[in-house]
Amino acid sequence: MARGEERWSGVSEAAWGAEPVIGISTYWEAEARWGEWTLPAALLPAQYPALVRKAGGTAVLLPPDAPARAA
Repeated sequence: MARGEERWSGVSEAAWGAEPVIGISTYWEAEARWGEWTLPAALLPAQYPALVRKAGGTAVLLPPDAPARAA
């Protein structure tokens, strides 16, 4: 077995060409408003995932763990 071969033996060849998946943290907003609704929400400026897509990746939005721990 070649050096390093066992490390990557479980990775399919299709995965090598797959676009990267990039996790982006969202922000907790206690009173987000749109239309007639005012609700807590996990938000992110639209430019962030747009730039990930432009760079060839797939953006995955990550909600805050808990409002008290959100920065």
